[in-house]
Amino acid sequence: MVAITGRAFWGTTYTGKVARVAPAAAVTRQSQQSSETTVEVVIALAGPAPLLKPGHSVDLKVTTASKPRALTIPFEAVQEEKGQRYVYRIVDGWGLSYISCLPAFPSG
Repeated sequence: MVAITGRAFWGTTYTGKVARVAPAAAVTRQSQQSSETTVEVVIALAGPAPLLKPGHSVDLKVTTASKPRALTIPFEAVQEEKGQRYVYRIVDGWGLSYISCLPAFPSG
């Protein structure tokens, strides 16, 4: 599922699904502070979108899977040592311990 929002139609969210993803990144935009690589994606809208016009910039939230009650953490929080992944947690308000992490997408 894809949720589509944008400044040009503030307060309205359209939905759809990913119909096609380009096989490679197509455009890199450079600025003084960073660079941006984009990948072309075609979205099939779930219904009419009268406020969405060609040339509009939009924000997409693509949901590929859903697991209720799953704990999610930023990728940057995951540490790795000797092939084992783990995150630190605070114990009793000040001490640290670590929790072993399972892969988000197990092989197989």
